[in-house]
Amino acid sequence: MSAEIAFYETLKKVIACIGNGDRQLLSRFGLTVPRYYALKHIHENPGVSLTTLSALMYNDKSSATRLTRSMQEEGLVRRCRSESDRRAYHLYLSESGKQLLQRASAARDIYTLDRFSDIDVDVEALAGDLVVIIDSLEGESKLEK
Repeated sequence: MSAEIAFYETLKKVIACIGNGDRQLLSRFGLTVPRYYALKHIHENPGVSLTTLSALMYNDKSSATRLTRSMQEEGLVRRCRSESDRRAYHLYLSESGKQLLQRASAARDIYTLDRFSDIDVDVEALAGDLVVIIDSLEGESKLEK
């Protein structure tokens, strides 16, 4: 097995472990991982469009639409029609959405710090290396060739 494939498999396992812990923690707040990140992206980008939200979440627009529609029905998100394009919507967190995100984020931060507290690696250097990988992967289109 090549070093690249071994690294890929290891990284997939790390992602699965992190995701499993996040799922367990966020479920205490009635959230799934995608719902948490939708709230987070909407909070960080008030007025974000569905198209941009779907790109931020690496999924299609129909998934983002279903997700935000259900969160709107629960009173977590407000969808406002764009004044310049009546077909488009801008997304904002409601007050209850902001409060839920704040509670879940605070718990997630504590949980994450605890999970990584015993790991003996240079986290800053590793994070820098991973950003290089992210930049490369986000810019690739090898499957389209």
